[in-house]
Amino acid sequence: MGKWKWDRKKGDWTMANTMKIPRNSMHVVAEGKRKRVHEFICNFIDTYRYSPSVRDISDGCGLPSTSHVHGILTVLRDRGYITYVDGLSRTIVVLRREWNNGSNSV
Repeated sequence: MGKWKWDRKKGDWTMANTMKIPRNSMHVVAEGKRKRVHEFICNFIDTYRYSPSVRDISDGCGLPSTSHVHGILTVLRDRGYITYVDGLSRTIVVLRREWNNGSNSV
């Protein structure tokens, strides 16, 4: 259960969630999603011989929205796993197929 706190931005009382999630567990969840997206992209390209759309990735990995996919794709590109052209569809190219857990953590 939470307790009541004054929210200055809203100018009203709100129920605050007192449950704390350890930061390292959030990293593990995010890392698992990144790995799942990377594997999905590799398998999709192997199967269809072209790269998936952002919507394909969202549906195939069970992610709630395409904005989540964009965020994960940005991290994968920054870590050197993939590359793509912003604004063009189906331009994902896999640069590294192996997954290194915890390397180049963001």
